[in-house]
Amino acid sequence: MDALVLIPVGALVLVAFLRFDSAVGRGWRCAGAVGAVICLFLGIRAMLPDETVFFASEVARRVRGQVAEFQKSNARDFVVIEGSSVVAHGCDPKVLREEMAKKGADAGVLQFSAQGANHFERAFLMEAFWRRLASGERERLESGRVVVLREVFDAYDRDPLYLFAKDSYTERAKVYMSPEYAWAAWRAFLAGMPNGISEMEKWRRGLEMGGIVLDRLLLNRFAAGALSGMDARARKRRTGAFFPLQGVKEKFVFDAAAASTAEWKDDSAGNDGLPPGWLAGRDFFHARTKSWVDEEVFFAMPSLESHRRDYQLGFKRSFEGLMVGPPSREGLELFLDKNYWFDGVHPTGVGALLFTKWLAEQLSVDGVVR
Repeated sequence: MDALVLIPVGALVLVAFLRFDSAVGRGWRCAGAVGAVICLFLGIRAMLPDETVFFASEVARRVRGQVAEFQKSNARDFVVIEGSSVVAHGCDPKVLREEMAKKGADAGVLQFSAQGANHFERAFLMEAFWRRLASGERERLESGRVVVLREVFDAYDRDPLYLFAKDSYTERAKVYMSPEYAWAAWRAFLAGMPNGISEMEKWRRGLEMGGIVLDRLLLNRFAAGALSGMDARARKRRTGAFFPLQGVKEKFVFDAAAASTAEWKDDSAGNDGLPPGWLAGRDFFHARTKSWVDEEVFFAMPSLESHRRDYQLGFKRSFEGLMVGPPSREGLELFLDKNYWFDGVHPTGVGALLFTKWLAEQLSVDGVVR
């Protein structure tokens, strides 16, 4: 059992031994004492950053790793990449930095990506990174140009809490579930519900997800499992910001996926507008990063799945800002090699090298890095 969990438990045990001078109102006084102890604990907990309380977690370790990367870098300007497993497996920050340097861009690279990371967890990673910087380091970061690259991916954009229910009992699901994040994530989830379902179904889904979010919020506030990341099994599962894949995913057939690209057309995507759930969470993301991010650019990685490419193009048509990618149908031919793909969206390590070089080239062509 984690030591921090014993703090409120021990306090409640002490309250149980208190003796009151009268039997009248003894129950109410005991309840008041218990409530006071809980409020005291929660008050102290509210002053402690989540990445400090859950210091042994994968999330906190990832934040410390990016702080170390920043401290090692002599660059004045930085490119910050946020994303899900597509980025974690498909973009090597070291190669990206080297490729940008070849084009005359002296910029450091920070990567806040993780498998299954939704937009709120990514915002937390970046906010926690900022909190851990010393005042002088913050001034250094603010003095240069910081561009954040935000991944465009239909699953996370349309469903703000994509995979959250599935992974709700993992360590990562509770680390960033503070009251502010829990409230914002649940509201975005409600906004992102499909239009075709009934009001009753919306209520059912909303309450179900609300219960899961509340559960994670309570575990977050009471620091439950704060030391679980120190378990030997947890340490074996840890990965870096970039984690290349090998081989091919079971049941993935490259030939069929590659053949579908020949039938796909660049103008096949519609213009359905930006997902409501994504829009609901965008202001929250900005509020957590605006103190040090100068420019926001969106990017779409290559994909062999036509419906994801359709979404990427539709997003680009609806979005008024700068977006890098996706590759055109002709541009995809560069990636049509079975050795490059683990499945339809995740590259192997060999493919990631090509993906990273492609991204560096696009950033240069579009003037993102200069």
